[in-house]
Amino acid sequence: MINNFEFPDENSALIYKKDGRLNAFKQLKQNFPLKYFLGDNENVIDSQIWIVMLANLLIVLFKSKGKRNWAFSNLVSIIRQQLMN
Repeated sequence: MINNFEFPDENSALIYKKDGRLNAFKQLKQNFPLKYFLGDNENVIDSQIWIVMLANLLIVLFKSKGKRNWAFSNLVSIIRQQLMN
Protein backbone atom coordinates (compact mmCIF):
# COMPACT_ATOMS: atom_id res chain seq x y z
CA MET A 1 0.00 0.00 0.00
CA ILE A 2 2.96 2.32 0.67
CA ASN A 3 4.22 1.78 -2.88
CA ASN A 4 1.05 3.28 -4.37
CA PHE A 5 2.32 6.46 -6.00
CA GLU A 6 -1.18 7.85 -6.50
CA PHE A 7 -1.48 8.65 -2.78
CA PRO A 8 -0.17 11.98 -1.54
CA ASP A 9 2.96 11.75 0.58
CA GLU A 10 1.05 12.69 3.74
CA ASN A 11 -1.25 9.65 3.39
CA SER A 12 1.70 7.31 2.89
CA ALA A 13 3.37 8.71 6.00
CA LEU A 14 0.21 8.18 8.07
CA ILE A 15 -0.16 4.61 6.82
CA TYR A 16 3.50 3.94 7.65
CA LYS A 17 3.11 5.31 11.19
CA LYS A 18 -0.11 3.39 11.85
CA ASP A 19 1.14 0.04 10.56
CA GLY A 20 2.08 -1.90 13.68
CA ARG A 21 4.07 -4.49 11.76
CA LEU A 22 6.51 -1.88 10.58
CA ASN A 23 6.89 -0.47 14.08
CA ALA A 24 7.51 -3.94 15.49
CA PHE A 25 10.10 -4.66 12.81
CA LYS A 26 11.81 -1.33 13.49
CA GLN A 27 11.93 -2.12 17.21
CA LEU A 28 13.44 -5.55 16.52
CA LYS A 29 16.02 -4.09 14.16
CA GLN A 30 17.10 -1.38 16.59
CA ASN A 31 17.27 -3.43 19.78
CA PHE A 32 18.28 -6.87 18.55
CA PRO A 33 20.73 -6.38 15.69
CA LEU A 34 21.37 -9.68 13.94
CA LYS A 35 24.80 -8.82 12.52
CA TYR A 36 25.72 -12.43 11.99
CA PHE A 37 23.99 -15.78 12.23
CA LEU A 38 25.26 -18.86 14.02
CA GLY A 39 25.01 -20.91 10.82
CA ASP A 40 24.03 -20.72 7.20
CA ASN A 41 21.26 -23.30 7.41
CA GLU A 42 17.73 -21.94 6.90
CA ASN A 43 16.54 -23.62 10.12
CA VAL A 44 19.29 -21.96 12.17
CA ILE A 45 18.43 -18.51 10.81
CA ASP A 46 14.71 -19.09 11.38
CA SER A 47 15.41 -20.21 14.95
CA GLN A 48 17.47 -17.10 15.69
CA ILE A 49 14.75 -14.83 14.33
CA TRP A 50 12.07 -16.62 16.39
CA ILE A 51 14.22 -16.35 19.53
CA VAL A 52 14.63 -12.60 18.98
CA MET A 53 10.88 -12.21 18.48
CA LEU A 54 10.15 -14.18 21.68
CA ALA A 55 12.71 -12.15 23.62
CA ASN A 56 11.05 -8.98 22.33
CA LEU A 57 7.62 -10.25 23.43
CA LEU A 58 8.89 -11.13 26.91
CA ILE A 59 10.49 -7.72 27.34
CA VAL A 60 7.32 -5.95 26.15
CA LEU A 61 5.27 -7.98 28.66
CA PHE A 62 7.79 -7.27 31.42
CA LYS A 63 7.73 -3.56 30.56
CA SER A 64 3.92 -3.44 30.64
CA LYS A 65 3.75 -5.15 34.05
CA GLY A 66 6.63 -3.22 35.58
CA LYS A 67 6.19 -0.42 38.06
CA ARG A 68 8.90 1.78 36.54
CA ASN A 69 8.50 3.51 33.24
CA TRP A 70 11.71 2.29 31.55
CA ALA A 71 12.46 3.05 27.94
CA PHE A 72 12.41 -0.17 25.92
CA SER A 73 16.00 0.24 24.70
CA ASN A 74 17.25 0.89 28.24
CA LEU A 75 15.47 -2.21 29.48
CA VAL A 76 17.05 -4.29 26.70
CA SER A 77 20.49 -2.91 27.60
CA ILE A 78 20.05 -3.69 31.29
CA ILE A 79 18.90 -7.25 30.58
CA ARG A 80 21.73 -7.81 28.10
CA GLN A 81 24.28 -6.52 30.61
CA GLN A 82 22.91 -8.72 33.41
CA LEU A 83 22.92 -11.82 31.21
CA MET A 84 26.53 -11.27 30.19
CA ASN A 85 27.82 -10.86 33.77
